[in-house]
Amino acid sequence: MPVARDQHVRAGDLILSRRNDASLTVEPATHHRRGEQVDQVRNGNRWRVLGVDDTGGRITAERLTDSARVVFEGDYLREHVTLGYAGTLHSAQGMTIGSANYYGICWSIISDRASRAMAYVGMTRGRDENHLAIYPAVTDEAHQHDTETGIHQMHRGTKHAAAHALRAILTVNDDRATTMHAVAARTDRELLPTPVAALLDRNNQRCAERAQAWRRHTAQDRARDAAFERIAATTQQAAHRERSHIRGQGYGLEL
Repeated sequence: MPVARDQHVRAGDLILSRRNDASLTVEPATHHRRGEQVDQVRNGNRWRVLGVDDTGGRITAERLTDSARVVFEGDYLREHVTLGYAGTLHSAQGMTIGSANYYGICWSIISDRASRAMAYVGMTRGRDENHLAIYPAVTDEAHQHDTETGIHQMHRGTKHAAAHALRAILTVNDDRATTMHAVAARTDRELLPTPVAALLDRNNQRCAERAQAWRRHTAQDRARDAAFERIAATTQQAAHRERSHIRGQGYGLEL
């Protein structure tokens, strides 16, 4: 059965729905309770093809996550259904490959410039096995081609090179969001426009004033705590002397 991107699917294939569509009827699985809400067809859902109707131009598929079933046909089948054996790491977030019924193996292919978060996603999708292949993101591949044939030559790295690349990804490549203010604050003032530099200078002055006020506040707290400790110590000493004085008095009691 032809689907999007000039691909063909058959019964048993894994497919991927690539567009949200609440108009498609999703039938609940047998384990769903009566009246239980079943999620709609969503972008990134993976399905297994149960049957193909070549005459009617439609397929029946079962969602891997909850076994719900749907019939894909018409424009949606031709434009928004593809084979689901491979996908991007972004689309794989939240997905688990494998279940109690079948063995789950995941292969992830990432660049050595990938982020730590993407490596984590790729290495945690498979329930039973996770494999990672790292390739160098070469910007100029001219030196990788054979000079006589012009054919690109593949070079397999060693396990030590792979370990070094993975360590760099996990310890160096961070994709946390950075604001323009943070970037500007780390830039030399001479390289910034005058209005931006002036704003940063005023912000630094406000931060310094707040820091000084905080130091005064914490100094007052420390002084107050120290005064309480001195009062408590003086009270304890007075009570101890009183008890010692009472014990030291003789009442001349004799039997």
